Amino acid sequence: MAHALALGEFELKSYLNQPLNVVIPLEFSKESELEELKLSIRLPDEQAAGLQVLHNLKVEIIENEGNQPYLKISSKDNLHEPALSFVLDMRWSSGRIQRNYSLLLDLKP
Repeated sequence: MAHALALGEFELKSYLNQPLNVVIPLEFSKESELEELKLSIRLPDEQAAGLQVLHNLKVEIIENEGNQPYLKISSKDNLHEPALSFVLDMRWSSGRIQRNYSLLLDLKP
């Protein structure tokens, strides 16, 4: 029997000069996959040598009002650069997902 964990489309909920706030819906076939999920964020390999700071990025699993789990990626500090790239790594006993994200932050309207 195969188990599946998938990421939905990300939604950027922040602007330039604000703390980062990104949400990504999680889809899974077994509750145990979500319970054993290990998350980490790192810089893409091509940027790691020149830039060490990830703006204190934090990734956590949150549930919305309908008890649907999603990932919340946030920063403690405001982002002052309009572009941000990172790699999200998700591991559980029966699999692994690694995604590269490149975000472009707009000025607040």
